[in-house]
Amino acid sequence: MKHVLKINYLRNILIVSSIIAIALPICVFLFIFPSFTKTLAENTEDEAVRLAHHLRTMLIGDQTELSRDSLSAAKLQLAKRYTEEFELMKLKIFSNSGEIIYSTESKDIGTINKKRYFHDIVAKGKPYTKVVKKDTPSLEGQVVALDVVETYVPIMKEAAFLGAFEIYYDITDRKAKLDKLVSISRIVLSILALSLLSAIIIVLMKAGNNISRRQQAEEALRERTEALERSNKELEQFAYVASHDLQEPLRMVASYTQLLAKRYKAQLDSDAHEFIAYAVDGATRMQVLINDLLTYSRVGTKGKDLEMTNCDTILDHTLDNLRKSIEENAAKVTRNPLPSVMADDVQLGQLFQNLISNAIKFRSDKTPHVHVSADRNENKWTISVRDNGIGIDQEYSDRIFVIFQQLHGKEEYPGTGIGLAICKKIVERHGGHIWMESEPGKGSTFHFTMPMKGENYP
Repeated sequence: MKHVLKINYLRNILIVSSIIAIALPICVFLFIFPSFTKTLAENTEDEAVRLAHHLRTMLIGDQTELSRDSLSAAKLQLAKRYTEEFELMKLKIFSNSGEIIYSTESKDIGTINKKRYFHDIVAKGKPYTKVVKKDTPSLEGQVVALDVVETYVPIMKEAAFLGAFEIYYDITDRKAKLDKLVSISRIVLSILALSLLSAIIIVLMKAGNNISRRQQAEEALRERTEALERSNKELEQFAYVASHDLQEPLRMVASYTQLLAKRYKAQLDSDAHEFIAYAVDGATRMQVLINDLLTYSRVGTKGKDLEMTNCDTILDHTLDNLRKSIEENAAKVTRNPLPSVMADDVQLGQLFQNLISNAIKFRSDKTPHVHVSADRNENKWTISVRDNGIGIDQEYSDRIFVIFQQLHGKEEYPGTGIGLAICKKIVERHGGHIWMESEPGKGSTFHFTMPMKGENYP
């Protein structure tokens, strides 16, 4: 670990990663989880408002004044029946002065509500809700604390305040399920944070030890030059090593989350299962991102030797791989005769696949049409992939080739933002150059160069 702390950029990575791993659960605990109870109270208030509108129709009708005398015995019996039917803990009806003219607990009748919220909020036509703890005797004679939502719903007639309903809902069971979900979520977040932090520390320790050993071995200019080359190659492989070591904690997070869902299936409601599904989906999407990073890191280290490769043959294989996507989008792919170039056939196929699949994904309202062509330019071929998609503003022509740079939201166009960065790295490995010409609404054309002969590549 001390080797990592001696190397500035590794130390900075460790510090930033530690802050993120610690801050993420804390932010969720402080800001997201507390909002759950607020949402539960708001939903309960909505239920109370809907019920109050029904009660107003059935109990109040067209009355212009509320008093004890205005509620007949039949209406009082109806109010009692509604209390039982809608499983209310308590129901009260107030006059416009704040006097309780009906309550499921008769001892409350005649009491006047002098609270400010009644006269400053409810009397002005706005509902008022609060969550309270109430001590209630159980059937066994013990006193139990219940979580209760009290909602005051004003009774209005042509902007005139006639009175209000006070509706009590017992949310103890719902809040208990919510608290259980929060506890499970805390466990999942803690596991995720600790796993990610542990993996990052392990990888950084490996990198730190390796770099330290290389630095100690530098005795001469030639040795320092060789060490620098090895260091560059090691740094290029760092993303691969990091991604590989991150796979295991992610699999563990997904497995434990699914295990929680399976083990507590009968005790969790649909919301809990939905939140657990989000956690599993997040881990899965991160694994996709890691696999893309692996592909990116392997371009320069795992490629084959360059040899004369027929582009038509490679494009045929690529279109076979994309056949399902092409058919689903009714896309049309055309081409001119393509040349043979000095290339790694696997990476050239990946280059074609990334560009054509992007052309189909970022389609416009028109039927997707992709055209592949080639032009000879001195000792290089310029190959172009043109589409009729949504197009890109030219000011982003450099940014789109930077890793993780996306111009659209993930909900609109899913992806990791690595595809074009991989294309750029493949072309540069072949000694070529890639660029884009586009205009919003008029499609895009991606050009890249490839050497004709062996002496034209590194």
